[in-house]
Amino acid sequence: MKNALLAARQRFANQQNIVVTAPIEIQSSKPQIDAGLQAVDYCLWALYRLLERGEERYVDYIQPIVSVIRDPDADVEASYGVYYTKRNPIAAQCIRETHDWIGAPGI
Repeated sequence: MKNALLAARQRFANQQNIVVTAPIEIQSSKPQIDAGLQAVDYCLWALYRLLERGEERYVDYIQPIVSVIRDPDADVEASYGVYYTKRNPIAAQCIRETHDWIGAPGI
């Protein structure tokens, strides 16, 4: 994992023509010890349920407290994808319109 992060950091530095010297430190932990892991795990799970099953209710719980959800894989004209915010909330319909693989056989 550290090698992948170092490679990504180097690609970014090369693209931006900058020097990055900040250290990368990886620590493993358990959700019972770090509450932040539980929160992140729930958010990712809620997005998974929206993407895979079209269930919005779990994302609806987190959407009021999440500033932005970025979907870099959305099939739209913008190279950065789509940003979902309070003004542009994410929903199952949005995902179906921007991802042709949703609902494809075997997915």
